[in-house]
Amino acid sequence: MMRSGRSIEVTETAGLWEIFRHYNTGLMKRWREVIGLIATAILFLSSGAHTILGWKSLEPRIASFGTPKDLITGLRIGWQWGGVAMLALGIIAASIFIQRFRGAAVSMFPVRVIGFVYVAFGAWALNLSGDPFFAIFIVPGVLLLLASLPNHRSNHANDHVE
Repeated sequence: MMRSGRSIEVTETAGLWEIFRHYNTGLMKRWREVIGLIATAILFLSSGAHTILGWKSLEPRIASFGTPKDLITGLRIGWQWGGVAMLALGIIAASIFIQRFRGAAVSMFPVRVIGFVYVAFGAWALNLSGDPFFAIFIVPGVLLLLASLPNHRSNHANDHVE
């Protein structure tokens, strides 16, 4: 088979990776950006769910213990800040992936930091609580880390320079 002057022999022993490597086009060529945008969509959705739905279910439970109003207000402020921070991190990551999807050479360092923090926090919270719910932090973190892997055949100079 020939494509763009390159040939590859497709036999039963040719691995899928070898075929992919020679014929990566379109979205397949941009798989990192696509995974990154999926991860950022998860960040956006979880931010909204955390901020709105999470607090609505948590506040009555806290109040049922006779917790003073000023303490509930302080907890709400911190809770809402967490949701806003999640949204901000998602916006940062999304802007990087959109720029890269358009072909810009943009550093992946911020995405790697966000991914690492999400995985580390999720693992810590899961270990502390034993509640599998905290995989909600691990999954997008892992996706961000995968999406920020350097592409050794990339024209993005900042894949390797951080």
